[in-house]
Amino acid sequence: MNRSSLSFAALFTLLICAAAYACNVPVFRYALERWPQDAYEVLIFHDGPLMGDHAKLAKKLEKEIVADDWNHQNYFVHTIDISKDMTEEEKAYHKAAAPKSLPWLFVQYPRSGIDEPPAYAGELVSDVISTMADSPTRKLIAKSLLEGESIVWLMVESGDKAKDDAAAEKLEKEIKLLAKELKLPELDESDAEFIDEEVGPKLRLSFKTIRMSRDAKDEAMFLRLLENWDPKAVNVKEPMAYAFFGRGRVLPALVGEQINPDLLAETCMYLTGPCSCQIKEQNPGFDVLMAVDWSAVMRGGQSLGELFPSLTTVREDDPDEVVVKPDSPLPGSVPESASATSPTPLPLAVTPANAVVEGDDEVPMNLVVLVIVAVGVLVLVIGTMAMKQKEA
Repeated sequence: MNRSSLSFAALFTLLICAAAYACNVPVFRYALERWPQDAYEVLIFHDGPLMGDHAKLAKKLEKEIVADDWNHQNYFVHTIDISKDMTEEEKAYHKAAAPKSLPWLFVQYPRSGIDEPPAYAGELVSDVISTMADSPTRKLIAKSLLEGESIVWLMVESGDKAKDDAAAEKLEKEIKLLAKELKLPELDESDAEFIDEEVGPKLRLSFKTIRMSRDAKDEAMFLRLLENWDPKAVNVKEPMAYAFFGRGRVLPALVGEQINPDLLAETCMYLTGPCSCQIKEQNPGFDVLMAVDWSAVMRGGQSLGELFPSLTTVREDDPDEVVVKPDSPLPGSVPESASATSPTPLPLAVTPANAVVEGDDEVPMNLVVLVIVAVGVLVLVIGTMAMKQKEA
């Protein structure tokens, strides 16, 4: 199954959950409050000890890991010396990575199987390492989400100015209308445990757009992370609109003609509607690699000014979109990557796609019972309809 699509079973689960249990906190805010970042696996294959610049690059990777106070990291680094005895799992990863030279960098998406396309595979070089987890656009997306934007829409240009201008105009026009027409769910006392406006941003319905050139040098790695998750999006010469929410989570791209009123409305309605299915892995999308300590801000341990000391705020109800052109930094000087001392990397392992991450909410027992009852009722209805059809 393609990563960008939900199976019928997954969609059915979401619908059953929605019918069985409701949390009125909007999806975008619940994700910002409660969904910790998923960690990428960064593997470096080498033959013998890493030396010189390669050793420095590996150390730089480890130094710039961002970990929150729950020990959720944005990525783990594993160095694998192929000249030594490798575990069966390391051998499997080495085969999947198929190094064309050494050292070889192999980056896996969170919760991704060995047989799935990687986020990146290539030589261990400075240009890749310096932009792997951080870039100007990612900084602006993160800051905007932490300021309370419901959705940050990123439009990646195709390179065809006429197409890009038309798509950007359509995107901007539709989300302005949706921002006026949509309403946030009304919260009640039972929702208080899921949202903290005293520490986090004020809950509001607001959308922002960022337009990024496909040729922006500092965003080359960011673009790979977005496109490689869905192989069908690689090298497609169409404008693409990505909806970011929560802690840097992004939905599959709307490509070309998919940037239309119906699909934009569906996306915005889903993300601003009640978070009926609270388990992160049962929701579409994936976490983009970012050098941001989300928890530090959401728990009041760090201010936005401390996290983004020189990044100019681009809002205050400003309707204009932000445009990122080739080799052109965003407003304000860009600070160095946020960093933290890297804890000991976890054992290399592939997390099952349906696993629940530490910190995610467990499924309430009453929800499980209601799901079972709902499935039973559905089976009974289908059986009854089939019997009547047969008798007819």
